Amino acid sequence: MYGKDKKNLYFFNKKITGVNPKTFKVIGSNKLIIKDDKGVYYLGREEVKKIQNADLNTFEEVSKEYYRDKNNVFYYDNYDGDVKRVKGADAKTFEAIEGYALGRDKNAVYDRGKMIKGLDPVTFEDLNGDFYKDKNGVYYEGMLMKGIDSKSFEPFVNYTHVKDKNGIYSFYQKENEVVVEKVEISPEIDLKTLQPIENYSEYSKDKNNVYYHFKKIEGADIKTFEPEGYSIGKDKMGVYYETRKVNGVDVNSFEVLKNDFFKDKNNVYYKNKKLEIFKPKNFEVIDYSLVKQNEDLYYFTEDGNNNTKFVPLESKNVDIDTFQILDDDYAKDKNNVYYKGKIFKEADVKTLDKHYNENDNGYKIRDKKKVYKTKK
Repeated sequence: MYGKDKKNLYFFNKKITGVNPKTFKVIGSNKLIIKDDKGVYYLGREEVKKIQNADLNTFEEVSKEYYRDKNNVFYYDNYDGDVKRVKGADAKTFEAIEGYALGRDKNAVYDRGKMIKGLDPVTFEDLNGDFYKDKNGVYYEGMLMKGIDSKSFEPFVNYTHVKDKNGIYSFYQKENEVVVEKVEISPEIDLKTLQPIENYSEYSKDKNNVYYHFKKIEGADIKTFEPEGYSIGKDKMGVYYETRKVNGVDVNSFEVLKNDFFKDKNNVYYKNKKLEIFKPKNFEVIDYSLVKQNEDLYYFTEDGNNNTKFVPLESKNVDIDTFQILDDDYAKDKNNVYYKGKIFKEADVKTLDKHYNENDNGYKIRDKKKVYKTKK
């Protein structure tokens, strides 16, 4: 990384100005902090910068991220390529903690060079990634997770849920706090043995059952159950959509498609329903609103009761990238407007859209010329 001649110091063949090559030394294991007889420096993104107020004789590495001298603690920000003084840190008692960019002194705990207020440095423990705990509780990114039992705490999966001896909790960050909400779970759940399946937050199992969003999947076999997506799973006996078994699916020929569609050798399914109008051969899911059977395209809509409606499109040259459904009857792409699947030449494709009008108490389909009749 470094080279020198009698006049200059070089870093990856780039000349470094302002550093004495005769007294140059590398400090620490990341090799980007250096010193000479006049000062301590770090290699930033574009240039070498002097660390202000660093004591030359006592400056030393604590870890790859932290350094100190007799007066101050410094944090090397790997992302910014910058060295910053850690405000409030006690240099005499400062030490690194196992975990990325963590440290503590007699007074506080520090994460990436910033003091985490409220954490007890004596009982502090790094749990998993962004979770910590001390004698007072569990923390996420330095913010207290109120109501969580620290002794039995476990991160659950994907930073969406955690558990303790009392239950399962979802959580999210809101401004400068973490909002923790207890999840309603099946009464059969055994919390001690409950674990996520693979890396899915949707699926879990304990010693007795398999669960989807912590609701029991009736009849699922815990030994052979496997998630096949965010809402579809299978075991040796069948296929399940969310918490229910889908009747009649042949497990051996079962194949997941996209967007909650799947098929076997005999049928095509959407969610938990068999689609009688389609055959598995040459069936394809194009995107979230389009499917294809042989050469025929269909768009589909779904109401609040999960009733689906598949409408054949008259055109064989639908522009998939711009296709959008406006309501049950109207759709369009960049080339055409469609009414109940047939090309509707009367409408203006560029300006046709769905508009909300408070006076009409609902949505209207309209273009620059007129308002069109919609389904009541």
